[in-house]
Amino acid sequence: MKERRIYRRLTLPFALLLLVLNSGIDIEKNKASPNEVAQTYSKETTPEEVMAFLKSIQEDAAQKEKPVELPDTVENLQEEPTPAVEVPEEPITEETSQAQVQQEEFPPEDSSDNSPAQEELPPEEPVQEETIQSELPKTQALEPEEVETSNPEVDFHLSPMTIYVAGNAISFKEGGMAQGQDIINNAPDSLVSTYGGAVHQSGSDGQNTHFIGHNIGAFSCLLNVAPGQVITVTDSNNVPADYVIRSVRQVDYYGYCIQSGEDLYYEMLEPGTSERVTLQTCIDDHLLVVFADGI
Repeated sequence: MKERRIYRRLTLPFALLLLVLNSGIDIEKNKASPNEVAQTYSKETTPEEVMAFLKSIQEDAAQKEKPVELPDTVENLQEEPTPAVEVPEEPITEETSQAQVQQEEFPPEDSSDNSPAQEELPPEEPVQEETIQSELPKTQALEPEEVETSNPEVDFHLSPMTIYVAGNAISFKEGGMAQGQDIINNAPDSLVSTYGGAVHQSGSDGQNTHFIGHNIGAFSCLLNVAPGQVITVTDSNNVPADYVIRSVRQVDYYGYCIQSGEDLYYEMLEPGTSERVTLQTCIDDHLLVVFADGI
């Protein structure tokens, strides 16, 4: 009986160790060293106690090595969305936008000295003015060409068939004794007409041309003329002829001078043989006659 107890004392610890090792129990994880196991079972221990102890160790190890439970569905694997952090935006002002535009359009210039040095051009030689002047061809001043006209005596500042007297320009028509009186009666303020002498005015025919006009009317200016003044008459071709006043007479309707009684009828109405003009108008109950000779 005593030997059996010794056998049991020696056999049970070793059997316990072998059982622990075969069951895959990690002694270090369970914090049970071999010495503790040997001390625990160095006493007399029954097989039931040994089995209960081993079972407790297995349960403890199973709880510690329990695998992590996985979720049944993939939806449970989705992580909860992390809340987005709102970053406050700076208010955009007109100055900020203009500064951004300027930075985009005009990038800052590189102030470093890495830019390649510009090549210095040699100074240009001064151009000698004398050389240029000598090379230019000499030009001759062009003289204005004279414009030839069909009639060089025409004065384009005057009007044809016009009498210029005492600062007045008076138009006339060549009516003669047949139509002269009717012409001036129809336009007393603007027209005079040839009457005696040469019917057609010409400054080179060597004859007298007699003109009549009304006062008050186109010939009222004759009251202000005096000997020595110049009268200009243009013909139908606008060729002028100048005449100087020789005398101013008052004549009755029979052609006699009121001052001297001299008969001036033929001098007034005849063509004569010299270049001259006679201008006649009314004054009170007689006539005012201006005699002018060609220059």
